[in-house]
Amino acid sequence: MNDVKGSDRSFEMVGKSFFDTSDILNVNHIMTLALWKYFANNYFKGDMQRLVYSSNDYAFRRRHETNPGDVQGLNFPFMNIKLRNISNNNDRNWKNRSLEASGVYQQALGAKIYLTPVRLEFDATMFLHKEADLHAASNKFLWDNAVETFIQAEVEAELNSRKAVFKLQAYLDYEMEYDNQYNEKEWLEKNKIRTIAIQPSLNTFLVNTQIGSHTKPRFAMTKKFILSLYENSNINFVDHLLEDLEWSSQVM
Repeated sequence: MNDVKGSDRSFEMVGKSFFDTSDILNVNHIMTLALWKYFANNYFKGDMQRLVYSSNDYAFRRRHETNPGDVQGLNFPFMNIKLRNISNNNDRNWKNRSLEASGVYQQALGAKIYLTPVRLEFDATMFLHKEADLHAASNKFLWDNAVETFIQAEVEAELNSRKAVFKLQAYLDYEMEYDNQYNEKEWLEKNKIRTIAIQPSLNTFLVNTQIGSHTKPRFAMTKKFILSLYENSNINFVDHLLEDLEWSSQVM
């Protein structure tokens, strides 16, 4: 399956996954949603619609598509976010061969889970109009980075009618760069759009289940966490967000 040419919208990809993902916890999706919720609550007063699921290159196009009611289609400030890389280059000393080879037995589930540290790297830029907002947001990002901000998401696993809920945890850090006079294009110069490129990263764990087992747990985001996404947002907006992440079929 290929994405539509010239598009940055993953929900335009259709069809069932080629690989068997039933025993793999999709850390990519879960932590993207957790990070999305963190930014909405801590930077945009709980307004999730001030974020768009997009790379930096397509941020303005996606903002126009998801914010059609505004005259200019932008409504500052807003932020784009999209996962761009996942690797084993976790910069914390979390490597543990025993967790990878032997795993940890979860009594409530009656099965083992296996953990390996990973680093998720995102495209993310905040677009602002007022200089005062630029400085206020940049100071907040700097404090977030200084105090090692910690985020988490609840995950539910089910196996043979047994369920267990555990928290997937991650540390957040940024590579921040802000531009007080964004001038890449002429109309942006005229409108004095300012930016803060933060390039967030999450250090967390990739989770797998019993290797070689015929009965494997099913992992999913908890309904409690999914419902919390709808608290301060338009229902259709969150539905489309879950479609962007191809997540709608992975909720218990």
